[in-house]
Amino acid sequence: MAKFDDEIMEFAPAGNDDSTSGYPEGYEDDIINAVAGIGLDTEAGLKYSYGDKAFYVEIMGDYINEYADKSTRLESYYEGNVYREYQVLVHSIKSTSRTIGATALSEEAKRLEDAAAEENASYIKEHHEPFMKEYAKLAGELSAVMNKERISG
Repeated sequence: MAKFDDEIMEFAPAGNDDSTSGYPEGYEDDIINAVAGIGLDTEAGLKYSYGDKAFYVEIMGDYINEYADKSTRLESYYEGNVYREYQVLVHSIKSTSRTIGATALSEEAKRLEDAAAEENASYIKEHHEPFMKEYAKLAGELSAVMNKERISG
């Protein structure tokens, strides 16, 4: 598992301070354009944010801030075959991923959620690590965008 942990850390966010303070005025459009470039469906994200760009950016910051805790807990539930808790937590990741426009990640989280509900260990075993890599990659890319915009603004 150590090799997997090293791969995850390659994409893990650098820091945890992703509140909207410290950004220049009008930062929202720059961030939204940048996250569209990493594959987020920003139209969907804005829809879930009631068209409020600052709120959408705030939700993405929350997503980054929650990554470390959620990924650690999900990994623990996976290793312990604790299906009910795994199901609940992957449901949360599914919902927040959908909210920011990470549709593919949300869909895979849904499949993992369903597998956990059915205690389908073989599906979870086959798909957990690729899912965790994509989750880490997304959180890292979001963090990089948010930090770049704060610095370059």
